[in-house]
Amino acid sequence: MIRYKEFENYLKEEELSINTINSYLFNLKKYEQYYGDDFSKDKIVDFKWKMQEKVKVKTVNHYIVAIKKYCKFIQQPCDVKKIKEQKTNSIENVISLEQFTLLIDNLKKEGKERYADYFLIPAKTGARISEFLSFTKQDLDNGQKVLYTKGKVRTILFPSGLLKELEGHFDGMGPDEKIYVNRQGQPMTARGFNSLFKSYAQKYGIP
Repeated sequence: MIRYKEFENYLKEEELSINTINSYLFNLKKYEQYYGDDFSKDKIVDFKWKMQEKVKVKTVNHYIVAIKKYCKFIQQPCDVKKIKEQKTNSIENVISLEQFTLLIDNLKKEGKERYADYFLIPAKTGARISEFLSFTKQDLDNGQKVLYTKGKVRTILFPSGLLKELEGHFDGMGPDEKIYVNRQGQPMTARGFNSLFKSYAQKYGIP
């Protein structure tokens, strides 16, 4: 039997966010549907490949992260590797979900909500660096960003959960003002964003 309540308390002791904890529990229940509380390597590997036929690689890797976390909790070795994802120029491919959560939680603890927002928005919309640097307050209000490139239209949606999390954080801005600005109030560059991201990742011990 999977020890959900004890595992939940274990995650709380690690000061993970409620969303992250719920994600771990949900992913663990998905595994339980197939193999119950059998966390042997062959079962986990089999689950990994079965899921790859049904969902995106990124989702499969989220399952694996949750399983490995639970194995750590019950002190059972788990050397199953995540599936290698094809890299794209977006923040979600820079660090793991667990590392990203650590980054956001630490920023919020230090009262750096704006910087946490800067990293949350591209991560939860899946936007590329060149795309999210163009986001305006109006895009946020509309709940989407429409981009026209080379005769094609690309629409980036802001999840309702993200919009709720950002409520009130950008009040006072004009509709055409860019969300991403530096300390001088000027639109941030890709280089500036990368520098900001790396500096805080290093500060919190994220490789």
